[in-house]
Formats: sequence, structure tokens, C-alpha cells
Amino acid sequence: MQLKDYQIKTLETVKGYLKAVDKERQEGNIKHASLDAWEKWGKGEYIERKNGLGQDTPNFCLKIPTGGGKTVIFSEITRRFIEETGKKVLILTHRVELCGQTHQMLNEFGVVNKIISREVWELPVPNEFMCYVAMVETLN
Repeated sequence: MQLKDYQIKTLETVKGYLKAVDKERQEGNIKHASLDAWEKWGKGEYIERKNGLGQDTPNFCLKIPTGGGKTVIFSEITRRFIEETGKKVLILTHRVELCGQTHQMLNEFGVVNKIISREVWELPVPNEFMCYVAMVETLN
């Protein structure tokens, strides 16, 4: 898939921010690495988030108009993350149409993924899927 210039710029911005978070952590800033990296970038207000263990968790919001390629951008972010870390990814959507669209776009990017629907009760471990796509309601 050929990315547009603004999509490439968005990906570079996201990667730069995440590298800045890693740098903060490497320098010993474990508690507020994401917040401090964001403030150094001067990108505006940042709402600090913690994971279930109370650890700093990077987060950001992409504001892109309808038809601007949000699914394309986060599919490429997902592909790069899996390629660089070997870790699995869970993507949650709020509509069934977005779930299917995300699954299809990830396939186009070569990301082996599985839709988790109400028919899926268990998955063999290990399995070939590096990404799972589900609707929020399915996981409730």
C-alpha cells in the first residue's frame, strides 16, 4: 500500500514521540516518561495514563478528517510495532463495520490477524495471529 505524504508525516511524528518516551525511560524516568516526552515535543495538552500496574503508558490521539486514512495509519503503526517488537496487538473498534474494515486493511499490510467475535470462545496457544481485532461490546 502506498502511503500519502501526510500519512508518512503522521507516522514519523508518532515514531518520534515513542522514541522520545523510550529515551526518557532509558534515562531513568520510569514514572512520567510519556508526559515528559510529550511536554518536550510541545504538542499541547497531555492526559497522563497508567496501566493496570500503575505504570506510565504512552497515549496520543490522531485528529484526521473522514476519509483521511486513519485505518491506514494505525494499520501501518501496528505492522511496524509487530515487526520491531514481536509482540501481539489488540485493536478495539466500536462498530462492526470498522471491525471488518480494520481486519481487511491489516491483511493488506500483511499483518496476520483474527477477528474476535461472539463465536470465538477460545484460541489455540500458540497461534499464528499477531493481531486481534474485536468490538468493545464483544469483550464485555
